[in-house]
Parts: sequence; structure tokens; C-alpha cells
Amino acid sequence: LGKASTAMAEAAMDVLHDHRMEPEGGVIVAPEALPSPHPRLVSVAGDHPVPSGRSSRASELVAELAHRIGGTGTVFVLLSGGATSLVAAPVPGVTERDLSSMFDALLTSGADITVMNAIRKRFTRWGAGRLAKALAPARVHCLIVSDVVGDDIPSIASGPCAPDPRSARDVLALIERDGLEPFVPRALRELLRSAISESEPPPPNDPAFVNVECVVILGN
Repeated sequence: LGKASTAMAEAAMDVLHDHRMEPEGGVIVAPEALPSPHPRLVSVAGDHPVPSGRSSRASELVAELAHRIGGTGTVFVLLSGGATSLVAAPVPGVTERDLSSMFDALLTSGADITVMNAIRKRFTRWGAGRLAKALAPARVHCLIVSDVVGDDIPSIASGPCAPDPRSARDVLALIERDGLEPFVPRALRELLRSAISESEPPPPNDPAFVNVECVVILGN
């Protein structure tokens, strides 16, 4: 998942080939759908930097794959910058219109990537550890190419396999501290205030993270 996803997938297939192994399946989500390096890997395009229909379809393919995996075996999540938007779909209680509006507005806000992703991940289907939750209890190796200064794992691509260290209250305080209210639709701010459990990401102590390893293999 991300702007480097095709190159990362090609490298992964080379390593598996060297070990005389093959993937059972997989999905590559990139800014454009390039030829897949293996017939069992589906290559699709998402939208970047503002999600729309392609991102929503890519998000659904990730969901279908997670369902097929069924919490078994070993999963490699190859992650790079841009994945936040490329596989963005709204969590329950959020409309696609509000999600796209927020992405578009925050890009003009002057906020840095760490702040933007702290906000965006709360409202996206796979952000803030939700992908780890969907894959649990499989063994997950999340290998990351970072585009974030400081290589903060929960910030890179909105941390799909990393727990969110911030609460809903923390995110609201961040929005208010940086004067970002005009860039986050009221409905989304109200959702943070209500902290509806269905849309909350898994907490840091969730058992979904027990078998997850996140490693930055290339920094900014």
C-alpha cells in the first residue's frame, strides 16, 4: 500500500523466489495500476492526494483479502507514503463527501503530515491500527518506507498496523490548538466528541497488536 507499493511488491517476490516460496495472494494499491509481479497479486489504483471512488474500491479489495486470510498464517504489509489516501474509505458514521472534503481542506491548512494524519486516521477504514485488527491473530510483518520526518510509525500512512497513541479527546485538542476547525467538517468533529465505539480504533492494549511487528526499512 502506497506510492512505493509496486517496487516493494517486486522486491518481496524476488525474496520469496530466492526462498522457493510463493504468496497465497495479495493486493497492490498504488497511484496507478502497474503490471503485477505475480499472478496471485492484484494491482489496482487508488486516488491521491484526495480519496474518491478508486480509493473506496481499493479499500474494499483490502477488506476482501483480510477476510480470505481469516486471521491465519503470515502476512506482509508493505507500506509507504500516500497509503492514507490511496486506500481511504470512511468509517461508520462518516460520509465519503465529508472524508474527501477533509482531505482536500487539510492539504491547504499548512498543517504538517504528522498532524494531518493524526486527524485523518480517525475517520479512515484502515487507519489507526484497524488493518491489524482485521488481520488478527495472523502474524503480521509491516515493513515501512517512511515519508515522515522522524519516522513516527503511527503517523506513516496513518498507521494501519500501529495503535493510535491519541484518544478522540487528544485529536480534538490538536484541532483546536492548531486552529484547524475550518478544515475539519463539523460532523467529523462531533463524531470525535461523541466517541461512538463503532468508529473508534483499537486501543494500544488491544490483543490485535500482539502478533504485529512494524519496522521502518527506509527513512526519509
